[in-house]
Amino acid sequence: MHKEPTHDSEHKSSRIRQLKEIIRPLAPMNIARSAILCAAIAMQLLSFTSCGNDSITYQSSGNWAGYITEQKGHDVVQVQGTFTIPTVTKGCDAFMSPPKDSGMLPKSAIWVGIGGVDEASLVQVGVIATYGKITYRKVNNSDASIFKESIRPVATYYGFYETLPYASVKIPQLAVRPGDKMLASVRKVLGTNDSFVVSLKDLSRNEKPFSLTLNSPIGDGYGVPHMSAEWIVEKVSTNTSPNAPQYPLAGFSDIQFRNSGFKTSISPPGDSVSVQNRIADGEVTNIHIFGIDALHKNYDLATPSSLLQGGSGFNVYDSKCTPSGN
Repeated sequence: MHKEPTHDSEHKSSRIRQLKEIIRPLAPMNIARSAILCAAIAMQLLSFTSCGNDSITYQSSGNWAGYITEQKGHDVVQVQGTFTIPTVTKGCDAFMSPPKDSGMLPKSAIWVGIGGVDEASLVQVGVIATYGKITYRKVNNSDASIFKESIRPVATYYGFYETLPYASVKIPQLAVRPGDKMLASVRKVLGTNDSFVVSLKDLSRNEKPFSLTLNSPIGDGYGVPHMSAEWIVEKVSTNTSPNAPQYPLAGFSDIQFRNSGFKTSISPPGDSVSVQNRIADGEVTNIHIFGIDALHKNYDLATPSSLLQGGSGFNVYDSKCTPSGN
């Protein structure tokens, strides 16, 4: 289980960070906004312009931006896609909704996964980008336990994987950087009940790909994820509870998802035969992140484009806290 790094022993008397990074299931939709959002996005989309029909449904969320696809009656057994690692900045979210804890540094997570929609279980792999680094300077005081906290304006990037309800796990062997093109995949191990292979490869560098077989936790409301495939930019939470504090969403350059698709079992519940699909081949949801400021006004944080590349790609744009108009 990956936690925020704690500071070395000389700092323990001042403050210890124990904040976790959790990629939560899809947060409840703001249904009141869906019709307004649908109309706004439909004005921009060329591939699909209808809302809530068999083409694409438009929704808003407090934590996910990107695309979700489902095929009712069929288990999702694999999801994959490439994405570019963005350059991140502090962004506007930290100003609009300042966190109470200074250790809540702005973050953006980019990942592909299975589950998390209409089910608590979720397996995913991708990259987390954080803006800011906490440092401590000893105060010139007779009390040696007093330190002054400051935040350096630098960004860090690393690969991760996660199986809910556990926290994200850092992948230290991949030295990822902004601008790198990543290939991410989650695949169910055929013939097993709960085993998945998560893989992450940096296509821009000559590094050994990461691959790991893991089991999805079962029990306490969690099962084997199978109902949906996702390609997501995430506003990260500190735990899995519905009202968990969220890190501010870091500002980011345009993120390009490409060559994205999924496989489903043809005859559930068997999974010995599967078929390759594009994002567009399922029941598709275009989902957008919004925030709420101190005056309870909504603002837009991250918005996906229309589907590109024949239905297997899209971009996600930083909406820069544009007022939502409601």
